[in-house]
Amino acid sequence: MQLDESHKVYEQHVSEILALLDDGALHNAEVMAESVEHEEDQLNQILAGLLKELETFTFAAGMRAEHHEQRAIEQVFIIGSISTALILFVGFFISRSITRKILAARQVIGDISQNLDLTLRVDTSGRTEIAALGKDLNALLSTLSDCISSVVTLSLIHI
Repeated sequence: MQLDESHKVYEQHVSEILALLDDGALHNAEVMAESVEHEEDQLNQILAGLLKELETFTFAAGMRAEHHEQRAIEQVFIIGSISTALILFVGFFISRSITRKILAARQVIGDISQNLDLTLRVDTSGRTEIAALGKDLNALLSTLSDCISSVVTLSLIHI
């Protein structure tokens, strides 16, 4: 018998006992009360079993939730680690490309100052601030070269 049906029968028997008590049939009510007590014990056992099942289910659901939470934390850690590594990797190559252009410009400037060769030029490819700085430096070198050429020419004319 299902719990609902058992409980309905129990309620019906309790109502019958109350009706017997109202009619004054104490002995019949007492006999029936013993049967109802047995039904009540059975209902209590069924409820205790259901509570135990509910407790087991709740515990298992809690364990599954804890497991899912742990997996989510692990996944967030993995994604965060991969993202950090990727950002560091990309940052390294970006800084390396910037540093490489600066070092190349520095090398050209060092060669110019060491050899006094005003025909050397800095690489101006790209659309970066370093390329703009290289264009300005190349323009300065051209102006200096033109000035020195003019001074030499004037010196040769006056000699």
